[in-house]
Amino acid sequence: MLLPGQLSWDPAEPEFWKTLKHRLASRAAVMLHEDFRDGLTAWDGVPGWRETWSFDQAGFARVGSLGVYRPSVGMEDFSLEFLGQVEQGALNWTLRTVDRQNYHVVRIVLVHDGAQPRASLIRQTVLRGSADEPVVKPLPFAVRHDTLYHIRTDVQGDHFAVTAQGRVVDSWRDNRLGAGGVGFLSTSGERARIRWVRVRQRQDAVGKLCALLASPEQQLATRKWAP
Repeated sequence: MLLPGQLSWDPAEPEFWKTLKHRLASRAAVMLHEDFRDGLTAWDGVPGWRETWSFDQAGFARVGSLGVYRPSVGMEDFSLEFLGQVEQGALNWTLRTVDRQNYHVVRIVLVHDGAQPRASLIRQTVLRGSADEPVVKPLPFAVRHDTLYHIRTDVQGDHFAVTAQGRVVDSWRDNRLGAGGVGFLSTSGERARIRWVRVRQRQDAVGKLCALLASPEQQLATRKWAP
């Protein structure tokens, strides 16, 4: 008999293959890629959020109200990469997004106070709709009005690290939100666009082996984000 929490290694056991596939899928490496060729079909938000997003002729998605990448919902540890641009004000992305009231938000903010713009990385945590004090880190390289930012954010346990253009900009620890999806948003007076998004999870040797063995259906299973 298969006891709760145990895996019987008898292939004749009715629950053997079902349980094995579930175990493999829960440990399998995940690599998600979004280039918006299918529009916003893989994204969720509050009612009406889709009407605030748009696309340009180059294939970039122009960011509006908070949109959460559905396949990432519920992730604890992951690596997020994307290519984006600040058109006006700031480019914002969210981490461990539980709902529109609870998430970490990181921003690249562009300041125009002379011929050469300056950019800073600003991070905050929003809990129950209230944001804490912002932490500001100037970007360690020169930027232009049309700079395309290649951003990578690594989240492991309570440790966060942000890399921009291949250079580490900030790292910190925060254990207030344990899991959630990645998302993007623009607030009033801001315009930003993103070309592609990649999310990776469990990219070690064991994760890659489990991904080969797990069924495609389980690997591609997605969850619903609760706005």
